[in-house]
Amino acid sequence: MKDNEHAELLSEVLGCDGELPAFRTTSLENALRWQRRRRSLRRGIEVCVLACLALALGLVALLERPHPIQAPIAAVPNKSEDAPPAKVSIITDEELFALFPGRAVALIGKPGRQQFVFLEASTDHVPAPGGNLAQ
Repeated sequence: MKDNEHAELLSEVLGCDGELPAFRTTSLENALRWQRRRRSLRRGIEVCVLACLALALGLVALLERPHPIQAPIAAVPNKSEDAPPAKVSIITDEELFALFPGRAVALIGKPGRQQFVFLEASTDHVPAPGGNLAQ
C-alpha cells in the first residue's frame, strides 16, 4: 500500500475526514496529560514513603535511646549509729495481754515466731502504727 492508501484507510477507520492533524493533536495532549498525572501520582507516593520511613526511623531512635542512668542515692548517715542503742524492755505474754484489757487477742504461731492478733473486728482501741507497746 502506498501512503495515500494508508491515509485514506486511517481516515475511514477513525472517521475523521481531513481532521487527522486535529486528532493527532488531541491524542498527543491526552497522552501527555495521562503521563503528567501518572508522574504526579508517583511523586506523591514517593513523598509518602519517605515520610513514613522518616517517622519509622524517628520512632526507632526514640525507643532505642539509652535510658538515663539514675544517680546513686547518697547514703544518709543513720542517727542511730551515732546515738547509743535504745533500751528495749522485753515483756511477757501476760503483760502484753494486759495492755489491751477487754479485747479478744491471741498469740498465734510457734514460740519465737508468734504473731499478735486481734480476734474482734472493732478498731476502737488499736494503737496507731508505729506505736510503742513496750513501756
